[in-house]
Amino acid sequence: MAICNYDNDWSSLKRGDKKALENLYRAHVQSMISYGQKITSDVELIKDSIQDLFIELCKSRQTLADIVQPKFYLFRALRNKLSKSLSRMSFVSQAEMQLSHETLPATYIELDMRLPKRRNLRTSSTTP
Repeated sequence: MAICNYDNDWSSLKRGDKKALENLYRAHVQSMISYGQKITSDVELIKDSIQDLFIELCKSRQTLADIVQPKFYLFRALRNKLSKSLSRMSFVSQAEMQLSHETLPATYIELDMRLPKRRNLRTSSTTP
C-alpha cells in the first residue's frame, strides 16, 4: 500500500493534480476491490466501477467537498455505484426472464393502427 498524506492528496486532486489522483488510486484500489467483493462476486463489475469512480472524481474535482478521510468517501461512492449497476442488471435480467417465459402467439396478428377519418365538423346554420 502506498504511503501518502490523504488530506494533501485530496486537496491536490481538487486543484487538478493528476499525481494526487494516482496516489489515491494506488493507496485504495486493493481495499476497494476487497470491499466490492462483499457486495458482489463480479470482479469485472467492481473494477469497472472503480475506474468509473476515479474518472468521475477527475472530471468533477472542482466541486468535490473537503474530505478528512477519502477512504470512507471512496468506499461509499463505490457502494453506491455498485448498487446502481446491480439494480439495473437485476431489472434487465427480470425483464429478460419474463420475456423468455412468455409464450408467443402462434399466428401473426396485424393491428390496424390507422387514424379514423376526419369528420367535417362544420355546422350548417339553418334559418327558419
